[in-house]
Amino acid sequence: MGKVSGFFLKTLTPGVLAGSLIAVKYAKDARQSKERIRRDYLLYAEWLKMKQKGESPGAYLRQNGWRRVAIYGMGAVGIRLYEELRGSGTEISYVIDRRPRYVYSGLRVCDLNGELEAVDAVIVSLQSDYETIRKQLEEKIQAPIVSVKDVIFKSCDIQGPAAGREAQAQGTNRKEDEAC
Repeated sequence: MGKVSGFFLKTLTPGVLAGSLIAVKYAKDARQSKERIRRDYLLYAEWLKMKQKGESPGAYLRQNGWRRVAIYGMGAVGIRLYEELRGSGTEISYVIDRRPRYVYSGLRVCDLNGELEAVDAVIVSLQSDYETIRKQLEEKIQAPIVSVKDVIFKSCDIQGPAAGREAQAQGTNRKEDEAC
């Protein structure tokens, strides 16, 4: 009887430990996924408000003199940004992506490890790991590196209050501090 229970303890303990480690990793991955979805939702909500008001991130880029840009990351947010900028007078010179075979067709894809052509700015579409990506890009290219979040929210800052002043001058009641 002792040998049987010893055998079970020796075999079950590593199994329970391995199962616990897998469960902890799964929980961490689920939290990260939930946080990514939350960040993307907030970004898309602000972007939609901006679009409903007829505004565009292209104006923010033009105001900063950024006519030729590169986009880092062509996941869902990067593709939306590309589509948004495509007809705005902003030239998307190339995209930078770790998985170039999955990139939107017809775009020139550059690898972060290769040479990067000079552009006016690089827009990072990934909200997670932004600081790490920014540091890597700063070593490769001499251009401002901005997050898509900054482009969207600052587009609202630039266009929102000015639009508010215009609305007040026309007798409507849009508040100055109202977000996009």
